[in-house]
Amino acid sequence: MSGHDREGGGEGGGGAGGGGGDDTKMGGRWSEKGGGALGGWVGEGRRLAAESLESGRALEKFRQIVRRQGGDAAALDDFSRLPQAAHRRDVASPAGGVVAEINCEKVGLASVLLGAGREKKEDAVDPAVGLIVHKKLGDAVREGEPLVTLHYNAAAQADLAAALVGESYRIAASAPAMKPLVRRVIGP
Repeated sequence: MSGHDREGGGEGGGGAGGGGGDDTKMGGRWSEKGGGALGGWVGEGRRLAAESLESGRALEKFRQIVRRQGGDAAALDDFSRLPQAAHRRDVASPAGGVVAEINCEKVGLASVLLGAGREKKEDAVDPAVGLIVHKKLGDAVREGEPLVTLHYNAAAQADLAAALVGESYRIAASAPAMKPLVRRVIGP
């Protein structure tokens, strides 16, 4: 969710206490480039990332960060403590098939329209609003199934935001060729 994911974890894994494949893959890659005690071993980096997620050390570190920034760390365990949007609206899939493309820029613009981001630095951000993405690239979807749920307070921009999200998804009969998470590494 852009803003915050009060439903925990979500499709991408890695929410409060969760762990997803993408989380440990990136942790392993960062560890590989970091060298040091890991000796550049991707597998060791992935193991350490997974261990940190599974043991709760990553969540505890995140709690510390939230507290140091003046946030309510208890909200990590009780999502009802987070600000709640007044309205929710699903953007449904127009067809059945597989998510073949998502225009992330349009999804981001939709989030800004709802108030979860800024058009200019003086704009306020509404911490209660945002998007929950239910369907990612390569996911199977049925006609009418929610792709994204909008959380909003101001109805004025909800129609435009829903239209942008709907335009951003392309549903196809078969899965697209998946690209690697990291295309290439620049540097030593």
